[in-house]
Amino acid sequence: MSLNAEQLNKIADLFQSENTDFHTQGMSLVEMLIGSEQDFRRLLSVILRQDIAEDISIEVLEPLFSAIYNHSDDNPNMAVPKILAYWSLGVFAQWNDTIVQNTLHLNMSGIGLESVPESIRHFSRLESIDLSKNRLQGLPTWLTKLSSLSELNVRENPLKNLPDGLTTLSIDKKQAPVLLKRICELTTLRYLDILNFLPQRLPRSFQKLTQLQTLKLSRNVRSKRRSNMTSLQLLKLREQEKKQSVVLPYWLLDMSIQHIEVYIAGIPETWLESLGEYSKKFIDIMLNMDSQTLTSFSILEEVFPTIEMATWVLGEMALWNDHLLNRTNELDLSNTYMLDLPRSLTNLKNLIHLDLSGNYITTIPEWFIEFENLQILSLNDNPITQISEVLEEMNNLHELNLQNTPFPVNDQIWLEALLSNCDINF
Repeated sequence: MSLNAEQLNKIADLFQSENTDFHTQGMSLVEMLIGSEQDFRRLLSVILRQDIAEDISIEVLEPLFSAIYNHSDDNPNMAVPKILAYWSLGVFAQWNDTIVQNTLHLNMSGIGLESVPESIRHFSRLESIDLSKNRLQGLPTWLTKLSSLSELNVRENPLKNLPDGLTTLSIDKKQAPVLLKRICELTTLRYLDILNFLPQRLPRSFQKLTQLQTLKLSRNVRSKRRSNMTSLQLLKLREQEKKQSVVLPYWLLDMSIQHIEVYIAGIPETWLESLGEYSKKFIDIMLNMDSQTLTSFSILEEVFPTIEMATWVLGEMALWNDHLLNRTNELDLSNTYMLDLPRSLTNLKNLIHLDLSGNYITTIPEWFIEFENLQILSLNDNPITQISEVLEEMNNLHELNLQNTPFPVNDQIWLEALLSNCDINF
């Protein structure tokens, strides 16, 4: 039954008040009493003092509400127009399938929400909702019924609890101490983003999240290298990165997670080298793909923030990626700001030519003897002062380039005698 003009005016009076509690009462009455799009249009015409256009969108509704509620600069409820605009669009959505089809993303960040408007549940095709920077202490259970929802951002809210059945969630590290115990009970979670959270703080009960596929704990960034950066400056940068780095608990790699995003720029070398049987799982997770099918080293450079780490990954992958193992005969790592050489490189058994020119390498370690097939080694423009005498046993090495290095003259004579069958260029 349609409401008469008097009834509509009484409901409209609640919205025209400056008291937001009255707005809440008005929204509840609309959801109980208004049963048609026609009646709702009539009500909005009274509230907004003008007829409502046929084509409805947030871009249409917000200016109309703003004209009513933001009429003065000292109005304390500047967020009211946005809240009422989103709420109204949700009410229309229950009768208008076009609105439902076109509303896949909602940005309700920073609009002063103390609760999520009930009408939002009518956006049944929603893929993402940004509810960050509000005053939400809880979330409605109907959010879990939005089957297409793949991203729910509730950062910077004083949340105290979360409903059962959530499949996606984005919070921040300040919320984590309050919510983490509850999160570990949300066994339906498939996507979890805790901004800038250190994984060492993850409790073992986190393993209950057996359906979790994507875990984001912070943003992985590449080193801020510059072409004129000295080795000391780069070393200082790496030390700073280590202070911000995280170490994933090994049990995390036993879970069914397919993708992890975490700040790994300064991850300790000892942690990488201790991965053992977890190496492939860690690399697959970081790449978000099966590393056995990878055919390009350039992808590693994009994903892993330091060249040392990317090179370590390349060497590890040679153990199970036959394409990279067989095709990597030459490896050009020149001018890549390398400070250290990962031993996993020696897994590249078919390597013939290795170019390390223009880096910050100071010594060639003894394990270089494991490069059984290496024929050309270029170390030009490195601050290298020491080479292990085990290179004498590298029988296939026939060219060693040490141009523009501070290699001592006396040692040059010694090296030429040691590698008598190798062409050495100083």
